Amino acid sequence: MRLQRALGRLRQKLVDLLPIAVGAGMLEELLQNRASASAPAGWAARIASAAHATATLSPATQGSPSGITARQALQWLAVTCLCIVTSLAVLNRNASSRILPESSSTSSAPADRETNLSTRRLARSTSTRENPTLIQPGPEAQVLLARLQAILLSPVQDTSFPPQDLRDCIHELEPYPEPTFQLLATTLRSVPNESAAVAPQAKSRAAWGLWLLTEQAPTFRPRAQDELLAIIRNPEATTQWSDAAMVMTHIGPDPRSITELAIALGSNPLAIDMCLYFWESAARRHPDITVETLLPWLDLELGYRFTAAHTMAFIGGEQRAEFTPILMEAFEHPFGTQSSGIRQAALKALQRLGPLASANAPWLLQKRDEP
Repeated sequence: MRLQRALGRLRQKLVDLLPIAVGAGMLEELLQNRASASAPAGWAARIASAAHATATLSPATQGSPSGITARQALQWLAVTCLCIVTSLAVLNRNASSRILPESSSTSSAPADRETNLSTRRLARSTSTRENPTLIQPGPEAQVLLARLQAILLSPVQDTSFPPQDLRDCIHELEPYPEPTFQLLATTLRSVPNESAAVAPQAKSRAAWGLWLLTEQAPTFRPRAQDELLAIIRNPEATTQWSDAAMVMTHIGPDPRSITELAIALGSNPLAIDMCLYFWESAARRHPDITVETLLPWLDLELGYRFTAAHTMAFIGGEQRAEFTPILMEAFEHPFGTQSSGIRQAALKALQRLGPLASANAPWLLQKRDEP
């Protein structure tokens, strides 16, 4: 962490000093190469000669084992830094000429420099996403994974989802998506017995961590969805259904997840009311596959029937008058009276239906005044 902070400070100083954009990875590689390079020929003899001459004149050097004054040491350091800065400028110019069209290579505007930097970052990020095993986890990855595990198992209560420390840690683990996914999935499935007291929030953090991971590595979306679907299928994972459904909504419904979630809810109807936001999002993104999937639910019991009517109320071409009594039924049935979220969803769907539900406005006003 200290090394990364030092590199960040050095990079900022170079950016302030020169009109170039320096990547942290390129800076670290260049410093390592320069550290192992020898001084130019003849410099050692010239410095030793100057030091010997100065040592005979200046009493300040008598206590120095090498006979080199502080001024000469600073001069040597300045020359070394100048070499590094010059190399950075050359590398930056070469990288810019490879990335940008030739016609824009002469521009030195700040917007052009930001474009160069963004393009290089995108190229590096794309190569990592296309081949998740490109960078093997080393000591740095092990340290970050241990930090991620500590965050997942922390007994401190979260004030936001996803927590900021979780977000930052997964961002640092971007080059290592596979071990990150394995740790999150393992935590989601089971937590060590000695950590049972923090198991629920550890699983919740792991679920949100999957969303953060898929934002960086979209190729992991199907695998993350499979882990979340396994939770929704589990009738005993009652405390995790809400997080799993919300994370699936954030990842984004696609034809595969729409079909798979319908199958999962077919085996576990108790989790239906947790997935209403997912179906709203699915109706907006993929209306055709959503209608095809939920249309048979209109003939099933109330939970499925309500979900289908509620979802299709958000699809303009599928709004029907027969949806109104189904949505109204949810207010009186235990399915709705046990959850304020169901009643809110019913009101939202009725509002979407508009004139098709306007005849029930007096009844709704009467229900509003009830405790």
